[in-house]
Amino acid sequence: MHVNKFEIGDDLLIFGDPRGGTTWLMELLGTIKGTILVDEPLHLRDGCLPAELNFGWRQAIPRNAEWLAAKEAFEAMLNGKQLSLSALRHNGLTRILGGSRLVFKFTRGNALLPWLCQQFELTYSPIYLLRHPVAVASSQIRNFPTSSRFRVFEIPDTPYNEIYKEHSIFLQHLDSRLQQLVALWCIHNYQTLAEPPNKWIKVHYEQLMLTPETVLKAISESWGMPFPSKMFDNITVPSYSDVSHDLRRNKMEQIEKWHGKMGNEELEKIQRILDHFGITDYQAHVIMPMHISSWEI
Repeated sequence: MHVNKFEIGDDLLIFGDPRGGTTWLMELLGTIKGTILVDEPLHLRDGCLPAELNFGWRQAIPRNAEWLAAKEAFEAMLNGKQLSLSALRHNGLTRILGGSRLVFKFTRGNALLPWLCQQFELTYSPIYLLRHPVAVASSQIRNFPTSSRFRVFEIPDTPYNEIYKEHSIFLQHLDSRLQQLVALWCIHNYQTLAEPPNKWIKVHYEQLMLTPETVLKAISESWGMPFPSKMFDNITVPSYSDVSHDLRRNKMEQIEKWHGKMGNEELEKIQRILDHFGITDYQAHVIMPMHISSWEI
């Protein structure tokens, strides 16, 4: 669907994992006047990219890769020339017709974030939203039980699948779906976490949950864009993705609700996964991020 032509430099981009808080943040940014919400444009069935690219669900693209077809497809998407009806499903017709800025919520796109920032000049640094990998995996299992069943790990037949191949033996020896999903979180994030975050804003979900006004004001200052008062009024409104109606009123209870369900043996196995991929932002036994006081802009 061709909506209008938008300036790529005006886009607002959110990157994160499924069940990582991206929908909540997208809805908050959607209170900015003139915004059109673009939800999950990388979805393999209902997204905005052509099937010929052979993208995987967690497509990685190395930062310096030269992939002209992918760049052209992203350009058509980011300037509004090629948007799917599904990706626009949260907008009314009036909002679409009167919109002047696109807000993209990318889930499963973290491993291509450095490449995207290398390809396009973005006025507003993308938001890179991280949530504890065990919290993400636990929520995926609870909300998507069919797709979260344990299965033998298979390397996806997609471009740049070396990120999976180099860890294939390790991945094949994981013995629970929780461990597999944590490992996929690591694969999806560890290379981006190793990059200097000077082209994106790194935000932890836990910090956004505890001090949303502080985080949103810091993003506003980084972008040089005043945020409407409505955004701050909507902070406590559950997102439409809360399908299980499990959002807790107590913020710390919301953050730590996964922790009491994990045994020490399982957490030790998960810590070995985090260590294998060199993840230091989170530890299996610790609820909060290890560097909660130093989110980078």
